Amino acid sequence: MYYIYFPYAFAVSIFIFFDSSKQNVSRWWALPAFFAPVVTFYYFIKTRAAKGIVPLLISVILLAAVGTGETIIYSIEKEKAEFAKYSPVARQMIILSRKLKITTTDFDNAIEKLEQLSKIESSRSSMAETMEFIRGTRVLILKNRDAVRRLKVFASDYSAVLKKENLLWMKNIAYYYNNKTIIQYDTSLDYYLDSFETLLQYTFENFNAIDGKSSVHLRNYDAYYMKYRRAVDRHNILGVQRIQFQNRFLRQHPQLKSYLPAIHHAGFLKLWE
Repeated sequence: MYYIYFPYAFAVSIFIFFDSSKQNVSRWWALPAFFAPVVTFYYFIKTRAAKGIVPLLISVILLAAVGTGETIIYSIEKEKAEFAKYSPVARQMIILSRKLKITTTDFDNAIEKLEQLSKIESSRSSMAETMEFIRGTRVLILKNRDAVRRLKVFASDYSAVLKKENLLWMKNIAYYYNNKTIIQYDTSLDYYLDSFETLLQYTFENFNAIDGKSSVHLRNYDAYYMKYRRAVDRHNILGVQRIQFQNRFLRQHPQLKSYLPAIHHAGFLKLWE
């Protein structure tokens, strides 16, 4: 701690020490300014009156920056201290689980964004935007599943070490992602994205014919739409089951809360019209 504070306080006190003679005030102002830089505010008010607003604001901004910097450094050092009590195997497990949490949160947010895109009025431009977003979402899903795979493999390979160090509870992170409900949710997500993108692609390519009530194109559109609708219904059901499972899981393993994604209470997927 105080990596930034002491250089800042020293610089402030030196400035006040030399500036005080120009302002015809005691140089002793430098001493309290070193131990409590907030004294600087009173110094500028006393020595510059109305003209002290600018240096006062600068002092406030600098002190806020110092406080923010110290907070960041403290959090980093605290995390290092927490890490130090774990073995290399446990540290790697935590790192893998944190990466997994980040990728899971990223694709959860993408699905929430996709829900919003599915509610907009259908037009060729909005369809193109949504299809592009689906492609980006698939990239996030692949990153997430790669992180899941890495954590599962690591937990399996080092199971004996985790048991020896009384850290088997970490294997429950892998157990969470191995659960049937989570796997079914992921499978339904793939089916939903595929059916949605197929529907959008067909509608985009045949927009004028569908808008013109072409019977052939409308029959094809209805077939794609029904497949998409079934995918939405199934995914909504599994989404509820996923939330219920995660709630139960965290009640049983509350110590894993910081290693898993925040419980995602997204609304039901809306049907694209």
